[in-house]
Amino acid sequence: MNFLHLDELKKIFILMLLRGLGSFFKFIVIYLLSLYLGASGVGAFSLALTIISIGSVISKFGMEMVSLRFSAIFCDKNRWFDLQNFYIKILSIVVIFGFLISGITFIISDYLSINIFNKPEFSSALKVFVFSIILINILSIQSSILKGIGKIKESQLYEIIGTNFFFLLIILSFKTSLNYYQLGIWFLFCNLLMAFIGHFRLLRFFKINYDFNQSYTSKPKFSYLYYLGIGLPLVFSNSASLVISWTDILMLGRYVDISQVGIYTVSTRISFFMGLGIMAINTLIAARISTFYNNKKFHEIES
Repeated sequence: MNFLHLDELKKIFILMLLRGLGSFFKFIVIYLLSLYLGASGVGAFSLALTIISIGSVISKFGMEMVSLRFSAIFCDKNRWFDLQNFYIKILSIVVIFGFLISGITFIISDYLSINIFNKPEFSSALKVFVFSIILINILSIQSSILKGIGKIKESQLYEIIGTNFFFLLIILSFKTSLNYYQLGIWFLFCNLLMAFIGHFRLLRFFKINYDFNQSYTSKPKFSYLYYLGIGLPLVFSNSASLVISWTDILMLGRYVDISQVGIYTVSTRISFFMGLGIMAINTLIAARISTFYNNKKFHEIES
């Protein structure tokens, strides 16, 4: 069987458009920040985003990939009630770890701003930004669940489009009245809004697709240690990838003025459009490969 037949190519093209739209919103956000807050505003936002991205990868504990894998299994077996229980309990893991990492980062934010990055004015904004870690975790799980059940195009709404779109509207609305602290507040609000939308969207979808012939008394035993054990190796692999992706911003934040960080960020954002194709392919095939693997259809993966 040819894996990339015409239908798959159409899906890849649509995903490229969606990811391109999300990247375009993000680029416009960066452009508007540079316009209204200058290069220093872009630098502060990029540095904060880097810190919370690191915190999110650590606190998710690989649960986004665990969610992708097991949601595909539950969907394939039409076990929607079990999938809902799985989703709620995975959320509890990433929210608890998210609160822990957010709290630690909040406590050391003054030290990071003054002693590590030499930017005392950045401290108050960072204390707000760090709580977006929890919401980014939730959005990541929601996106992974949607990918696992085959709603890959919708997953992009929560992964890349939604927050950037609302944040873009906020910046256009307030323009020059924004400061670092307000950026953190509104970024938190946009993530919170998308997390609520995603949560109720998934719960409604699960309810519609309940298999009422399934015995509700035979719920699968959820082992936190089992899923954490699966996620642990992914933490290290994701952390390695994150180090490669964000080390440049951290190093610049440490040694140069924050406005220079902003200039560098604007330049690098342009290059992100070059990777849209491979990102679209990876997004499409991840859930499919997970389903094939767990059903032991290895010949399908090879083809």
